[in-house]
Amino acid sequence: MSRIVRWVFLLLLLFGAAVALAEDPAALLEQCEAAEHGKPDEAIELADRALAMLADDDVALRFQVLGCKGWALSSLGQRAEVMRIVYQLEGLAGRLIGPVERVRALRRLSALHHRMGDLERSTELLRTALEQTEIEDLPEQRIDLLVNLGARRAEARQHDSAISLWLRALELIGDDGDPRQSLPVRYNLGIVFRAAERYDEAIEMLEGLLEPLSEPGMEIRLASLKTILGSIYLDQGLLDEAQQFLSASSQLHEQLDNPAEHTALLNDKARLHIELGNIDQALAFSEQAVAEAERADYHFSIVGALAIRAQALEAAGKYDQALAVERDRAGRVERFLVDQQRSELDELEAELGLALRERELADLRREREAQARRLESQQQREQLLTVVLVGLILLGLAVMIVQRLNNRRLARSSRTDELTSLGNRRQANEWLANAPDSTMLLMVDLDHFKEINDTHGHAFGDRVLAEVGACLAEFAARYGGKVARWGGEEFIVILPGKDAAAACAIGRDLRQTIAEQAIQLRGGGQLKLTASVGVTSIAAAAPDGDVKGWESALLLADELMYQAKHKGRNRTVILWPEGGETYRVADLKSGEVEVVES
Repeated sequence: MSRIVRWVFLLLLLFGAAVALAEDPAALLEQCEAAEHGKPDEAIELADRALAMLADDDVALRFQVLGCKGWALSSLGQRAEVMRIVYQLEGLAGRLIGPVERVRALRRLSALHHRMGDLERSTELLRTALEQTEIEDLPEQRIDLLVNLGARRAEARQHDSAISLWLRALELIGDDGDPRQSLPVRYNLGIVFRAAERYDEAIEMLEGLLEPLSEPGMEIRLASLKTILGSIYLDQGLLDEAQQFLSASSQLHEQLDNPAEHTALLNDKARLHIELGNIDQALAFSEQAVAEAERADYHFSIVGALAIRAQALEAAGKYDQALAVERDRAGRVERFLVDQQRSELDELEAELGLALRERELADLRREREAQARRLESQQQREQLLTVVLVGLILLGLAVMIVQRLNNRRLARSSRTDELTSLGNRRQANEWLANAPDSTMLLMVDLDHFKEINDTHGHAFGDRVLAEVGACLAEFAARYGGKVARWGGEEFIVILPGKDAAAACAIGRDLRQTIAEQAIQLRGGGQLKLTASVGVTSIAAAAPDGDVKGWESALLLADELMYQAKHKGRNRTVILWPEGGETYRVADLKSGEVEVVES
């Protein structure tokens, strides 16, 4: 009997040691930071457990735990709770002693403010962190801070400040630094130099990229670069140099099929021949530019080409035709602005839906906390009634099994969309957090869905979403992928990575699959659907500070989908990485990034 008692005590000691190890605050922080992007609810729970164990004087660890919780809350869109944590973090930051800890804290605060849309405060915190790295001589931290701060300044159109920061980053990278780190900085510098009308510096910086971009596989970027250089020389009235670069770009475009980039080249060639007095050639190039812009079906390319066409007609003395072209251009701009306003209204409706989902999640969390308290109270009562050590161990194991089963049930329900039985946004985030960089993302939005709800009622709209969800599930399974409802009438399809040609084919197949759906109407007849699709891969997304690559890829896919909307809906817009190129949403909005339609 004494031997059994000793074994029981030994098992109890081992069980207690395992629990104590699992509840170590530093270990909980490590688990929280691993889960903060893809599993925000789990990260929040881990952070709360760690905070309950921390002493008040453990400032550095408390800051890191609160920062992890704040980032997880921001992933769920809970702005008010995030800002409460930000206020706590700002108070703790002043009590940190180590310089590396202070810099890390300032970067975390900057990322949270930027996530909440406060660009000014985010920039101020990055600037303070940069000053700390210079005072404390922390060069390994300085380059990333310079690049991030430069991006914030460029975003705010503070060109001179962005230029200064990026030049300092290039100096620290050095001539022998990693080209993948220096080339994007140099290209952005050239563009900002031009925006600041510092043409000589823009030319020097961009011409320095001619040799690196002459490598095989970089033809598209090289053609774009030469067009930009020709345009800058043309702006300065240096016609010979402009003609040289525009001719070189033309030779490259003979082997390319990029109507948007080709439109920009033809516009500049038309401008050049207007300056040279070759009006017939200017008319020919401007006519080709309009045709290419129409083929690209991109609003800004079309209205830009029409403006140059009007200039060429005016230079030829064909004033009536020039006036007609100007009227066409003005009409297109007006229609685009109206569509843009409609899109903004759609976004507002989506935000209202998001607020409703936030309230539902808050109610679910409160219910879960109440359930946890009830379970805890029940455990205490059972422990008080237990007098035998073996019974305590068995009871503890039983409670652990029940909790695990309950947690699994809650996890499943919290990651499933109730209407379509697909994964929800949280589930999609978890899939993407563990996906390889080659993964393909397809952001799908049903066209004119608000009209369906307004015409046939929300119950019918729910049936449409359920049937489309089942259709997309079959489509994703056919390609070995997954699908989730992103929100409202938006879905996200996650597929194994392929090449650009496969991405085009899959995008077309997806739209065709939706178009073949026939939704039966109550009074007879069928409803046909169309969708706008944005396609990219995780590898296409440029790194942006603390934001993960898959999060940036989601923003790219979303912007591509909105471009498909703006171009007339019922189309697919694709951005596929070539030669290791990465992109940001700002690159897409600038119109200088090649996208493909299918």
